[in-house]
Amino acid sequence: MVCQLVTLVLVGAGSGGGVDLPNGAADINPDDIETITVLKGPNAAALYGLRAGNGVIVITTKKGDASKKFSVSINTNVTMSNPLLLPDYQNSYGQGGDTNHFNYLDGASGGIGDGVDESWGPALDAGLEFVQWDSQLTNNGNPTPWISHPDNVKDFLNTGINISNNVSITSGGFRLSIGNSEQEGMVPFTELKKFTVGVSGSLKLGERVTASVSLNYFNQDSDNIPISGYNNENPFQQFIWSARQVNFTDLRNWRDFPLAPAEHCSSWHTIKLESQLSKQSLLGFRNKQKYIF
Repeated sequence: MVCQLVTLVLVGAGSGGGVDLPNGAADINPDDIETITVLKGPNAAALYGLRAGNGVIVITTKKGDASKKFSVSINTNVTMSNPLLLPDYQNSYGQGGDTNHFNYLDGASGGIGDGVDESWGPALDAGLEFVQWDSQLTNNGNPTPWISHPDNVKDFLNTGINISNNVSITSGGFRLSIGNSEQEGMVPFTELKKFTVGVSGSLKLGERVTASVSLNYFNQDSDNIPISGYNNENPFQQFIWSARQVNFTDLRNWRDFPLAPAEHCSSWHTIKLESQLSKQSLLGFRNKQKYIF
């Protein structure tokens, strides 16, 4: 048989879940934020109208200061992340629906129990041996120990890392900020790249008149961002139905697996999941007059 690799390109969310796309607030470069103010109820509605009846969050970005001299600021931040809590999984029974027999052939019910997602099969860690998905890779197609892997979900995840850099230049009433960040998620092969440019300036035209301009450019790009909800493309949804005898760590290098015999597909999971994002936005004000009385 042919081990087909299917590529799914997903954008947005559906009734069963989907991609958790970044919102507008997440676009803003944290190094450009000066203050964050929360306004509640009537105060918010009085300033921002009916849509602000439940409150608003006001984000004020940094701007130049005419009283200050030329300055350059360089910031670098590194953030690492790991899951705080993972679900509990049973480790008493392996894949299948027969408590006495299991035999992997093609993962599509060609063997015994190999087309069953859930783990209602033979007892794990009881000294049993069966032909499994990786038998062709590790034991020339012969039976291998039927054992549990209690940490297979934990071991599937990476340590997430986010590296961000920002350079800002301020001279009098002018400020220029350029930032970028590259994030690799805890779910393997997921990532998000961001690039931002912020420009602001002000000029006092008279005793009571000040002209100002503010321009912010955001660019976000990802070849694969995590999918959430009860969706087949969400790895954690798949963990609920996955076989407890499978060591997911062995699947990390699936691209390097040797070709298997025609009747045996040497992979537990043959779908490549991708959810792509490409987003650009430009926000700004020009020739904005500020009157002071």
